[in-house]
Amino acid sequence: MTNFKYYDKTTSKTVRKEIESWVNSLKPNYVLTVQFPPKEQTTSYDISQNKLKSVMGKLEYHLRGKKWPENHVPFIAFCETGKLKTYHYHIFFYGSRIKSKRMDAALEKVFIRTGYTVENMYLDPDFTPNTPNYCTKQIYSDTRKHFDTINLITSEQLFDIPVKQPIQSHKPSVDSQKQKR
Repeated sequence: MTNFKYYDKTTSKTVRKEIESWVNSLKPNYVLTVQFPPKEQTTSYDISQNKLKSVMGKLEYHLRGKKWPENHVPFIAFCETGKLKTYHYHIFFYGSRIKSKRMDAALEKVFIRTGYTVENMYLDPDFTPNTPNYCTKQIYSDTRKHFDTINLITSEQLFDIPVKQPIQSHKPSVDSQKQKR
């Protein structure tokens, strides 16, 4: 959990803007919100992550087939707690050319297999460049821009898939600029 003793409001705002810019640079195709049904809601991060892994694995299977881990649809998930302190996720898919009909069909199959509904897995057709800003509201930073990465999960981390090519930032980091000199 976040240690609010070292929380810095100004730096947190800067970090959230950098994350927002990075996510937008990936040009997300879809944003999916996953809220577990009432009987599956949990205040345990580990349990919620396992539930997310299960439901997203089913979605990947219906999008890519049996060998989906070899050619998965990349995404970044933002973890949040709601009013009841239970976890839910906002997921940004990027780097794929999956048509909306195929995504809708895969979601329908997930609904059938899991008993989830559109209220539990909502595909946002109207996401904007400001959507990542909303999803970073629970990311807090200290004055050195350190933040708790528990709120940010890549598909490779969730499924323990080796990263073929690192996700590129929207601009070179300070360290990479120093190496070029």
